Amino acid sequence: MSDPSRGRLFFLVAVALGALLVVASALPGQALRPAAVYQVVVVHRIDLALVGFAIVFIIGTLYLLAG
Repeated sequence: MSDPSRGRLFFLVAVALGALLVVASALPGQALRPAAVYQVVVVHRIDLALVGFAIVFIIGTLYLLAG
């Protein structure tokens, strides 16, 4: 693979990860974690959404700046 193809693949994977986090934030809380670990792992939807949007924004900005 040439370097531009690897760069595009990285950007595509990163944006897909960010979009996946944004979609996961829209799911009900029970879908994000089973009831057995409800009190152990606390994943807030707003946290997932913020991280997802941040990834998409940062990677999109880098992609536009890199050309």
